[in-house]
Amino acid sequence: MADDKDVLRDVWFGRIPTCFTLNQDEATEREAEPYYLLLPRVSYLTLVTDKVKKHFLKVIKADDVEEMWFEYEGTPLKWHYPIGVLFDLHATNTVLPWSITVHFKTFPDGDLLHCQSNSVIEAHFMSSIKEADALKHKSQVVNDMQKKDHKQLWMGLQNDKFDQFWAMNRKLMEYPTEEGGFRYIPFRIYQTMSDRPFIQKLFRPVSPEGNVHTLGNLLKEMYPSAIPNDASALSHLDEAFLDGQWEQWKVEHGREYNGLDEEGIRRAIWEKNTLMIEAHNQEAALGIHSYEMGMNHLGDMTSEEMVEKMTGLQLPLNLERSFTMGLDDKVSKIPKSVDYRKKGMVTPVKNQGSCGSCWAFSSAGALEGQMAKTTGQLVDLSPQNLVDCVTENDGCGGGYMTNAFKYVQENGGLDSEEAYPYAGEDQSCRYNSSGMAAECKGYKEIPVGDEHALAVALFKVGPVSVGIDASQGTFQFYQRGIYYDRNCNKDDVNHAVLAVGYGVNPKGRKFWIVKNSWGESWGKNGYILMARNRDNLCGIANLASYPVV
Repeated sequence: MADDKDVLRDVWFGRIPTCFTLNQDEATEREAEPYYLLLPRVSYLTLVTDKVKKHFLKVIKADDVEEMWFEYEGTPLKWHYPIGVLFDLHATNTVLPWSITVHFKTFPDGDLLHCQSNSVIEAHFMSSIKEADALKHKSQVVNDMQKKDHKQLWMGLQNDKFDQFWAMNRKLMEYPTEEGGFRYIPFRIYQTMSDRPFIQKLFRPVSPEGNVHTLGNLLKEMYPSAIPNDASALSHLDEAFLDGQWEQWKVEHGREYNGLDEEGIRRAIWEKNTLMIEAHNQEAALGIHSYEMGMNHLGDMTSEEMVEKMTGLQLPLNLERSFTMGLDDKVSKIPKSVDYRKKGMVTPVKNQGSCGSCWAFSSAGALEGQMAKTTGQLVDLSPQNLVDCVTENDGCGGGYMTNAFKYVQENGGLDSEEAYPYAGEDQSCRYNSSGMAAECKGYKEIPVGDEHALAVALFKVGPVSVGIDASQGTFQFYQRGIYYDRNCNKDDVNHAVLAVGYGVNPKGRKFWIVKNSWGESWGKNGYILMARNRDNLCGIANLASYPVV
């Protein structure tokens, strides 16, 4: 490798086209234009972003400036990782330029180390050099270097001078033995849900038997529970254990089946879901996921069945969005968090059952919030009234939220849940004005995909009806944490829910607070925290609307 200088030169001069944008929630004097750079793969963000900082400081209020940090799709970027490593770790697609968000406030202390000057980066860089030399050369190369040699390495990197850097680095690249390679491989596993932040150990590249170590080998030795002994099942979930869990689950959720054949089919689905949940949670324990899953009342359903029976968002064929929430409705600065559950504007979680009436629960929930805000009284409204009476929708066959708002406006009101209780099936319309508990003057829609506009609407108005893609098994069994699944399709929105707030966790990760209509045994007491400002996850800002009362 040390002889292949041309290859190393090509790597050195590799560049990543990058677009820096200022976080839209931070106050500015005027609109901030994005800033573009070609970032060197082998350098560090804080070494090459002085121009980015100067560009955005022109439009930020002086009182709002704290330490600059960077984020990609909700993940803070660690300054002590080389830029190329950051890109390879985090970029979810190959579309360029790489889009990085710049922050000057709310530094995520739980995720990032502070970096006050380039001397901090230099110290980290030299520490990495010493660690690599210890593993490969038993520290012989670094020990033979003088202070000026250290400085030459650092200045070559800082000033992007390949030949200056290479003159010293080539000694570190030479193989210590005829066989070549490192004497040891450092292996570290980070644990986000443990009292120990990480576990680590040095391994020789080759086992005593002469076999080259793989990632699976190292995981098996360091974290045995992460690798199942049997690829078809996790080791501790044997058949007897699963039998007991299955019987307990049936009793808990009142399941009875028509014969052994049907029960066998449902048991197989339940078992597959159980293993999926267990595998996911083991990965979550390793820090791979930001949320956990758990078994619930949907355990014997496939994700396809769940979408067919438990969703119901149906877009009209002639859908024309008016985008009546204009720019005048927006504000540049919003609170860090909003939660209307704490303000008495959200009723208890309901269960739509096997009726595709999510749209009715979503729109009724938005109306409940607005009526509580207007009258000071929180009253449960009737989704069944909407299921039976909104002729532009298809009842349990599906519907759309703005059609429900239009019905209430044209009908002159909506009954309460007490006056018109939920049946979970299509019935004839029985609206009675004597049971009316809500009125509606119209509705407003939020521009497609605009998460900032959605946050503004939540802040200024109240709970908002939204649509999402709920087709992933990870969503079906969500239990706690901030939900993020890159497979969630923002272009295939199929389920209506209610956004009741937003916030940010101690690590700086932003989320939406979303109320579902699958009962309190789903999710976190019927709610889910969904990743916010992560490329419009699941399409949450595509079909957002709220009633005007």
